[in-house]
Amino acid sequence: MKLLKNNKKNNQEENDVEMLAIEFFIPNEKHPFHFLHKVPGSVEVSKIIDPLVREELTKNATVKFVHEIDNNHLMVDGIIQSNKIFLVPIIKTGKLREQQIPNGTLEKSLTSINDSLLKLNSNIQKMAEGNNEIKAYINGPRTSQSSTKANSKTVSRDSNSSGSDEEKNEINLNSSILNNKEFTNTLRAEIKKKFKNDPDQTLGYYQKKYPIIIMEIKNLLTKLVPKKSTFEESWRKASDSLKIDKANNKK
Repeated sequence: MKLLKNNKKNNQEENDVEMLAIEFFIPNEKHPFHFLHKVPGSVEVSKIIDPLVREELTKNATVKFVHEIDNNHLMVDGIIQSNKIFLVPIIKTGKLREQQIPNGTLEKSLTSINDSLLKLNSNIQKMAEGNNEIKAYINGPRTSQSSTKANSKTVSRDSNSSGSDEEKNEINLNSSILNNKEFTNTLRAEIKKKFKNDPDQTLGYYQKKYPIIIMEIKNLLTKLVPKKSTFEESWRKASDSLKIDKANNKK
């Protein structure tokens, strides 16, 4: 019976890789991987360079290891997030399952997950704003309802009597651009800073070639989505503005 347990343990060791949950610690802004600073991740125990003593691999301890992105290998630090060492299955070839995914598929999956989180965050923000408006309506004076109706009628009369549909669309477009100005300007500044060696490209190009950096920028922009808008809408408007910038640069 004891022999069977040993065999089972040996088989487990052959088919599993020991991993630690970490948070990247790269505070130096000049480090090429600085954009990963404070981002959750994981590291294979066998790849840890320091410390080498297993008993020192405890929660909140700092570990050093070599991290790879796009065939660039650099030394980084990470802070252990749990005392538990996780066993990750590998296939018979000895390669991690993740490595069997075709090139680009993992990045696309990460981008898809991040976009879903952004949509969820945007929907939660809209729900919170809606709840606040309902509370304000309930708690406000009753005269506000008649005032709102009167204002809406005035706006309706003015809109019916002023200008053509083309002029109205132009006004709405300009208003939309102004409302999205902070979002667009921040995106423009981040792209210039992050991709100064690869300038004047489309957002689609950057998302395909630098998915991790784009995810970082998107997370930053979630705080700048205008009220009564969504992240997807703001991202689309900003993308259109960048296309205009690129066209103007070619002139």
